[in-house]
Amino acid sequence: MVKVTTLKDVAKLAGVSVATVSRVVNGHKAVADETRARVEDAVRKLNYNPNSIARSLVTGRTDAILLYIVQEDPIVPTTWSYELPIIQGISDFLRGKSWELQIIMCSNREFQEPGFVNDKLDRRNVDGILVISAWTVERHVVSELKKRQIPYILVGCNDPDGKSPSFEYDNAAATKALVKHLRGLGHTTFGLIGGANDQLHMQDRLRGFEEALESSGLPLWNRLIKQGNWAVESGYSCMKELLSESPQPTAIVCGNDHIAVGAMQAIRESGAEVPRDYAVVGFDDTIVAQVATPKLTTVRAPLQEMGTMAVKALHRALTKPESWTPPKVVLPCEIVLREST
Repeated sequence: MVKVTTLKDVAKLAGVSVATVSRVVNGHKAVADETRARVEDAVRKLNYNPNSIARSLVTGRTDAILLYIVQEDPIVPTTWSYELPIIQGISDFLRGKSWELQIIMCSNREFQEPGFVNDKLDRRNVDGILVISAWTVERHVVSELKKRQIPYILVGCNDPDGKSPSFEYDNAAATKALVKHLRGLGHTTFGLIGGANDQLHMQDRLRGFEEALESSGLPLWNRLIKQGNWAVESGYSCMKELLSESPQPTAIVCGNDHIAVGAMQAIRESGAEVPRDYAVVGFDDTIVAQVATPKLTTVRAPLQEMGTMAVKALHRALTKPESWTPPKVVLPCEIVLREST
């Protein structure tokens, strides 16, 4: 039988008491540097792995954070280019720390079902929760999270009352900046090809588009607003529809880069050129924007930074709750000007 290393074994090798080893393992600061070094050296030599359940009884923490990733069903391929930088930001912050990141991936339909959150949490023991979603988190879900009395933060989304701690980026302001840029180039007739209109990001981009036209004194033509589904194919088909409309827009604001690439393909097939005849802008600054012909003017959202800031705030809530203020942060985006305008 393989012998399991215990606190007593570590204490004997390090020449300290079991209580001292416990303090080092559980992160207490009241240990001399030399003593801490001896204990840590003994831990490495003996390959000691403290039992997480036993440690949680001592510290009152599990050192585990749960990340809900809420997606379409089936997931849209372009969603990964949005989610992965956020997850990278979370992972980078936790690297080297004792915290474990657990992940539950689910559809928005599942996440919004009454009892779904409670059911998943009943099977896990975690200290804090992060939720990445592109939809509004409904009130009953927020209620389930609050009843757990576990700190949670929404990432890229909010709740209907705007009271949950959250980190988002400013889709509306970014879209207004795009319209302002195009207006400065002399465009007066605008079209929009959107993505999924039930998602917060697209709703905010549409709102920014409408408000920008209104503030500029430009007409808003409802027939020049087309709804796609984030894919290249939808950008292509929606642009073909716009080419047959009257008045015909010369500035096309697209919900993401993939839609914009599809729109530019339809424009080329019509015999026109970008940006000579039409200006096209995207959103997300994916690799697609950089390899498109012409290269695409787009929006760079602070996705990785948003993930890092969210998990950093949650970490503070767990380690220094007395000084934690629930955040509500909206980060600015960056306009990336390229050849398509």
